[in-house]
Amino acid sequence: MTRLLLIEDHPQNARSFLRMLLNHGYEALDWEQTGISGLEIALRGTYGAILIDLDLPDLDGMHVGLALYGHMLKGRIPRVPLVALTARTDTSTRAEAERLGFSAWIAKPCTETTLIETLRKVMGAH
Repeated sequence: MTRLLLIEDHPQNARSFLRMLLNHGYEALDWEQTGISGLEIALRGTYGAILIDLDLPDLDGMHVGLALYGHMLKGRIPRVPLVALTARTDTSTRAEAERLGFSAWIAKPCTETTLIETLRKVMGAH
């Protein structure tokens, strides 16, 4: 079973994402509420994908993604898809996320179909 990590500070959003994932057979799920704890867990675990809210209160998701991508490039952790979760809609933020190593972008709120199709797409590419 592929393990997924969700880094999302809002419990209601996290419950919604986790429910959608469980509905589609993703049972190995870890959830962290802060960027710092999410980064620490991601560096210690093995995940099939990491979903990161870009607007975290302590260490924003862009910095979390950048740090993880740097570790991946240096071979310190396996390369896995990073998926940005955000309510931001501006193209400059999206371009910056792609530049920093994010494989995909999901606008919140999102449908279950969008979440699952995005995960299948990026996980199939790795």
